[in-house]
Amino acid sequence: MVNIILFICVLMTSCNTNRKKDEMLISETDENPIHLEIWTIWGNNDILAGKALQNLVDDYMKRHPEVQITITTTTTETYKSKLPSALAVNEGPDIFFVWGYGFAEPIVKSGKAVDLTPYVQEMKENALSNTFDALTYEDKIYGLPLFGWIMGLYCNTEMFDRYNIKIPETYSELTEAVKEFRKHCLTPMALPGREPWAISFYYMALAEREAGLEKIQKIAAGQEAFDDPSMISAAYKLKELKDLGAFSEDYYRLLSYEADSLFLEGFVPMHLNGSWLSSTLDDEEYSKLKGKVKIIPFPVITEENGTDEGIGGYVDSFMINAESENKEEAIKLYLDIMPKLSRELTQIGMGLPVWKDVRIDKEKTIYQFLEIYPEAGYHAAYDQILPQKVREVHLAYLQDLLEGRITPEEFVSIQAEEMKQYQNTD
Repeated sequence: MVNIILFICVLMTSCNTNRKKDEMLISETDENPIHLEIWTIWGNNDILAGKALQNLVDDYMKRHPEVQITITTTTTETYKSKLPSALAVNEGPDIFFVWGYGFAEPIVKSGKAVDLTPYVQEMKENALSNTFDALTYEDKIYGLPLFGWIMGLYCNTEMFDRYNIKIPETYSELTEAVKEFRKHCLTPMALPGREPWAISFYYMALAEREAGLEKIQKIAAGQEAFDDPSMISAAYKLKELKDLGAFSEDYYRLLSYEADSLFLEGFVPMHLNGSWLSSTLDDEEYSKLKGKVKIIPFPVITEENGTDEGIGGYVDSFMINAESENKEEAIKLYLDIMPKLSRELTQIGMGLPVWKDVRIDKEKTIYQFLEIYPEAGYHAAYDQILPQKVREVHLAYLQDLLEGRITPEEFVSIQAEEMKQYQNTD
């Protein structure tokens, strides 16, 4: 009996000791958590994407109480300069949003991104073809593609029907639609001119329709002259749209989420944007247009450059900072949430699927992009495929073109000259 009592006492002492050790461990974890920071562009302009990321992060922290994660959001244009600057002085976050091709290339070349090839090679086997191309450099993979995107012209069918205006299929029909909506004192198109990439969308669409996919790709690669007549003609048409009143007088004040809101609230009938806007259109909390939007390819200009060519790609991703103080923890977080995020973003209509086993509901607005998917192919956005200096002058002078401070010829020649300098120093 005495032995039993002694055994129980020893056991209780041992349990108490182990409990104290566990409590000390939890206390130490609470006092010294592992901090990770994620930078992204998903804020007011991509509400559902931001929510999806936050939900996955919250779930991860519940499963890993020793980890604290902060998400920092920055507007697109500010982000493009903020991220490279921060990484250059080793003040970047642990995980950061990127666009593939030219934007992420300097980051990879400078050794600031973690090579993910050993971790994601097997995942790639379940991906659709070419979805990893924009994030692969010298046969090494630096990011998981989240979704694909395609540019489209969103049209509010209710407004077109109300004023008996034809949804445009050609550029001439587009200019007529602009004139007709102006007669009814309506701004025809939402343009967030405060973010130059959005103006570039219009120029890219016009240039691709003027030059054709093959020539555009050669021009971007420096294999053909940037001051090609088709590029000049595209600049003239962009200026023409502005002069016809296609955009609001204060277009240069608008951010992308503000322009999106003008369309989502039914104030403007047309909005040129990426397929990512589809997710917000399907959410009745943020949009009044569910079921009232027809998405079309940008109207054609010449017969030979038709609607089977487009602009888009699988470029959106996140990378891991090679200089992160908690790199191993960042890798664990990344591999846990990014495949889930990719699937979630596709399901909510953010973009086209990366993975073979993902299907899109026909009721989703994003499904319309599958129906207009360009058969001949597409090229990525200029701020992703152009050399850095060419990209910078392209974006810098778009508003000058619209305001008539430079001519279309000057706008194109500036970029042509920068491309020559790039080729001479490359």
